[in-house]
Amino acid sequence: MGLLSFIFGSKKPRQALRVTPLEHSEAPFAHHGAVVDPKRREVICLATSFPDKMPALCLESGTWRDRLSLVRLPQPRYRPALSWDTKGHRAFLFGGRLLDENRVPNVKPERDLWVYYPPDHEEGCAWYPVRVDALSGPPGRSGCSMTCDSQGREAFVFGGDTGKNSLGQPGFGPRNDLWSLDLEKLRWRKVQGIGAPPSARSNHASAYDPELRRIYIWGGRMGGEFDRAMWYYDIVGNRWHAVCASGLAPSPRHGAAMVFVASKNMIFLHGGLAAADAKKKSKQVSPTQNDAWCFDLDTMKWSPVPSVGEDALPRRWGHTVVHDEIRGNLFLLGGLESDELDAKMEGIWSFQSYNLEFAA
Repeated sequence: MGLLSFIFGSKKPRQALRVTPLEHSEAPFAHHGAVVDPKRREVICLATSFPDKMPALCLESGTWRDRLSLVRLPQPRYRPALSWDTKGHRAFLFGGRLLDENRVPNVKPERDLWVYYPPDHEEGCAWYPVRVDALSGPPGRSGCSMTCDSQGREAFVFGGDTGKNSLGQPGFGPRNDLWSLDLEKLRWRKVQGIGAPPSARSNHASAYDPELRRIYIWGGRMGGEFDRAMWYYDIVGNRWHAVCASGLAPSPRHGAAMVFVASKNMIFLHGGLAAADAKKKSKQVSPTQNDAWCFDLDTMKWSPVPSVGEDALPRRWGHTVVHDEIRGNLFLLGGLESDELDAKMEGIWSFQSYNLEFAA
């Protein structure tokens, strides 16, 4: 079993992270997103290969449950935004690019909104489309982030790619607008935050601190460039903050996975797709990353996670990492293993999941 060491700084003891591939627990298909249902102790994944199936990973056993039989499901799609509403005990999905019969993403992203209710909810186990005013709400986009602030009963959507360039033509169209969805009335409003927001981007990583009610944004794709700066939006103060981070930071990239770990007051980040080095265009050098980092929220300092042993973290981007608050471990799920997307996106999706366990 491989061992990864965390170095949190002089004020915190040295810790470690064990990396274990989950045996006999491969998902039977790939997925484009996942959220934790803390009440049922499972991770709900949105599948891409089958429009009428959805896998659920049991946090206790680390095994996949039987595919849930749902009344309906959102159409399979690429890079939608998913978030869990703890107080409402439900999940929300927004946008993404629909996949055609060959699983190729459409050029035009969607702006539809869906809500998922688990089996023990009074609404029954199903996804339902949410009817919203056609003239309100964010334009269609993929690669945006969505965060449910259960305390304030709002969900926030930031950034993403609208599929239209500055001339209104089909192409890469990153945004930096912030939208709020009222979780009670299910109505959108555009948020005019105080201070300069992060620059327009898509496929950025995000994490949420529910106690301080802060949404952290890191990295992302901005045209032909990638970012490495950390930002946070203070929901209470309605203000954007650029973080002056110290320490050696991760390289610029997009498609990284990030999650808040409350017990350690840190943000964990893994993988992503970095810019290819023109001087190292060889098959041995891949821009798909497998490094892991922690961002200490007490010191605002990055620390790399060096790997030792045979079972290092896999190269992955466009994946999900979730934190089990009860047991304290992490699960790394899905994503892409290659930086090259073929016509049908076949042969590059990862079905293997990993358990990442903090060790004393």
